Amino acid sequence: MFLVKNTRSFHKKIKKISRHYPNIVKDLLNIIDSLESGNFIGDAIPGFSRRVYKARVPSSDQKRGKRGGFRVIYYVVMDNKTVYLLTVYAKSRQQNIDPPLIQRLIEDLET
Repeated sequence: MFLVKNTRSFHKKIKKISRHYPNIVKDLLNIIDSLESGNFIGDAIPGFSRRVYKARVPSSDQKRGKRGGFRVIYYVVMDNKTVYLLTVYAKSRQQNIDPPLIQRLIEDLET
């Protein structure tokens, strides 16, 4: 069993995105359940010695499935069985996330 924690940056993004996609919180419940069970869905992001993943989440507001939905970036710490939700974005508004930004979000956790 893993503990799933929201970071400040994730919480801010959810607030911002929910203006356009009011069902985002409901849409994210399935991925949070999977992460709590230790099922790390999505693709590992290359270039990180740590465990960072990008998962696709369908948007019920867009009705486009996983492809056109949201991307959730999360960081797994095996030592204390914690998953940190780093950021989320709508695929229709942003194609990819820069690795330096991911690194900065991880560093913010450590301070």
